[in-house]
Parts: sequence; structure tokens; C-alpha cells
Amino acid sequence: MALDIQLHDWLKIAAFGISLLTTWWAMRRGPRIVYYLLHANSHEIPIQQGAPAQVNTHVLMIHNLGKTTAKNVKIIHQFLPTEVTISVWPPTAIQRNTLPQGAGEIVIGNVVPKKQITVSYIYPGGINVGQIGAMVESDEGMGERVPVQQSRITPTWQRRIFLWLIFVGLAFHIYVLMRLTFFLLGWTPLNLA
Repeated sequence: MALDIQLHDWLKIAAFGISLLTTWWAMRRGPRIVYYLLHANSHEIPIQQGAPAQVNTHVLMIHNLGKTTAKNVKIIHQFLPTEVTISVWPPTAIQRNTLPQGAGEIVIGNVVPKKQITVSYIYPGGINVGQIGAMVESDEGMGERVPVQQSRITPTWQRRIFLWLIFVGLAFHIYVLMRLTFFLLGWTPLNLA
């Protein structure tokens, strides 16, 4: 019994294969550093004699979402005076360098895949988070600053269903585009060869 495969069957197989290759390509990245400001706040600390002292704080989160280690990760600040106290979690050896014009950098070193680093800043009230500013870079390139907000974490089973639906939709659209291309070129199963 001969296997009779029509053009539309080959197109379905090709669309599925292209979807698999596209998914594989999207997942095979190197390091991917993202960073975001977790919070910024101002605190008044009461002093027994005199007006309360103002202290500002903010937290910068750095996360390697990639598949490989990010090498020589640095946080570059447009303004980093010596009055700024910095702590890093998990405990990590850092190097603080002074750059020209009051700028500064914090060298963290290597960040392994899926590692998240919290950098906390405490500084006097005359300085604000906008003045300090920060961008993150590594030997592989610039980090991506992402806006964040607190939200509920989606359960794993919902994420898997969502990804499966995206994959099926991608395969369907590739199939439709291939069918449309064949139709516009006038190719049919009989005159394809």
C-alpha cells in the first residue's frame, strides 16, 4: 500500500519543522542581563536634638535570564559619591571604582545563569535616585532595563498551556503563509514538479 502524501500534508510537516527550529533558535541564547529598580524610598530618622535626618534608599535588581554566564558585570552610575553605602545580596565581592566627573562603577564579576543579585543603596537626603542613575553592562553587551510591577505569579501549568498555544499558532500561521504562497505562485500538487 503506497503512502499518498499531498502538498498540504508536506506544508503541515514543513510548518511544524519551521516552528520547532524557530523555538530552538529563540531558546539557545547566551547571557541575558536584565535589571530593574525594585523600590525607592525616603526615611526620616528622628534625632534627639534637632530636626530629623532624611535618608534615601533604593534597590536595584540584576538578573541573568540567559543560558550562559555573564562575564565582568558592571553597574555604571552617572553620580556615585562616597556617602552612598552599598550592600549586595547574596554576599558577593564587589569592586567600587571612581570615574571622572563624579561618576562611578560597581564591578560585580561573573553572574551565572538564573542568578539574581540585589544591590541596596543608602544615601543622605540631599541625593535622590534620579541623580545616581544606573545602567548595567557585561563583556557580552548592555543589560536591558525592564519596567516592573508586582503581580501574581502564574502557575506552571498555565504557562505551559500558554506556550503550547503559541507554538501551535505559530505552526498554523506558517502553514497558512506557505499555502498562500503556493496559491499565489500557481503551484498545485499536479504541476509542482
